[in-house]
Amino acid sequence: MAEAIDVQDLDHFARLSAPRRFDVDLAALQKNFLEQSRSLHPDFWRGKSEAEHAQAQRAAAALNEAYGVLRDEFKRAEYLILLLGGPGPNDDKSVPNGFLMEVFKLKGAIPKAKAAGDEDRIDAITTDLEDRLGQWRGKVATAFGEATGDGVDDAAREAALKTARLGQNVIVYLRNMLNELDS
Repeated sequence: MAEAIDVQDLDHFARLSAPRRFDVDLAALQKNFLEQSRSLHPDFWRGKSEAEHAQAQRAAAALNEAYGVLRDEFKRAEYLILLLGGPGPNDDKSVPNGFLMEVFKLKGAIPKAKAAGDEDRIDAITTDLEDRLGQWRGKVATAFGEATGDGVDDAAREAALKTARLGQNVIVYLRNMLNELDS
């Protein structure tokens, strides 16, 4: 018979037996999720007490939450920044110098291109935004590599996490503009 998983004091990475780093193996993550999900299925808990059922339900909910966060690159980055002691999105809203002016210009160009039916301009803006998104995703990944590397000191970890936070802030803007293009 399945044993209840103690959901206390486990972070999402530990809950899914994944290393605490940004670059996770998504296939292994899914495999661990499915294995643990099966063990928490209600069929395994027939004849058990209500307390055991409740504990299994809490464990299943925690497992689902962990999987939802870790399988999504953006959510995983947000979670990892906080888990490693970095600033949250409400604590640090910084973006690179001049970035907001670029956003403002693009936000003005998008409706104009859409209204004019200028597919070439829309495609160019989309390509530019996707390229930038890829670059910033790479910067975030690099920052996490620096923050979680062996022998990293506190100052280097803090700087790397600030870089990751900056990248996440930029990614929010880029994703919003891409969504605006799709709508």
